[in-house]
Amino acid sequence: MTWKKYEMSAAKWAELRAKIETTGTDPEGETYATWDLAKVVAVVELGKLCKAWGVDAEGKPVCTDLSTKQSIDILWADAPVAGFASYVVNVAPGSEAHQFAGMTWE
Repeated sequence: MTWKKYEMSAAKWAELRAKIETTGTDPEGETYATWDLAKVVAVVELGKLCKAWGVDAEGKPVCTDLSTKQSIDILWADAPVAGFASYVVNVAPGSEAHQFAGMTWE
């Protein structure tokens, strides 16, 4: 398994997401999208992350710089699928970031 963090536009995520999804059918015959488990073990869509924090008049933390890009963590079953490599982001050691329990970020 390989764990990677990505950041990309919503449009690019929609395009790349299709490469790691498949469809299933529920007991009522309805079709739904699901992750292709031959490619991914888990996907966490973190959304737009705050890049800088400040405080409001009451001293409560507020985001002062919201990213325009979507953040996604993917735990790959094997190697990452083609197309994702240029969207990998590096996280500073010791920073507060989403983690998959028991996994080391690569």
